[in-house]
Amino acid sequence: MIEYKIRMTKQNWNKKTGKEEIALHLKEYHSFPFNDRRSLTVQDFMFEHFPDLVKTMCDKDYGYLNAGGRKALLEARGKLREALRYCEEKNIKVAKILDFNEDNDAEWRICEPSREQISYLKFKRWFTSAEGFFNKAVLQEAMIDEVDVEQLLRELKLTIKQKQEVREAKKKKKEIEIENEN
Repeated sequence: MIEYKIRMTKQNWNKKTGKEEIALHLKEYHSFPFNDRRSLTVQDFMFEHFPDLVKTMCDKDYGYLNAGGRKALLEARGKLREALRYCEEKNIKVAKILDFNEDNDAEWRICEPSREQISYLKFKRWFTSAEGFFNKAVLQEAMIDEVDVEQLLRELKLTIKQKQEVREAKKKKKEIEIENEN
């Protein structure tokens, strides 16, 4: 039987809870760095904030999730996903981050991401898109041989580096212009 932990914020959300309400709560109570105790693991977040939805999983000692428990868990995760998407749209600095805790175990936490974590999230999102496009456009259509893929990747890497250098130069130029105005 799963035991409830002491609740930090005494929330009792359900399927009708709006993403805006959850997002504001995330901003106020969980916008802390990854290893801060006020940032919660995803599992703790579910149990502390959706107790009625997850109660069905705790009441019955099945040893596995029954259909109702699985549905409740998916609903709670869906609500969290909607709220996190809303946070991203409104530039609220809260995200679901996979990182390593003090025991060096990887875990998902609801927290304020560091600059490195944000960069990784952006890269992961971009890489998935690029990989899909590359696979569909080049490999599936048999436009080039496998040997040519290596050359194409080298050219892609070079192009990315060049564009990054241009962006950095523009950014530095803009910073200098702002400093000169002040």
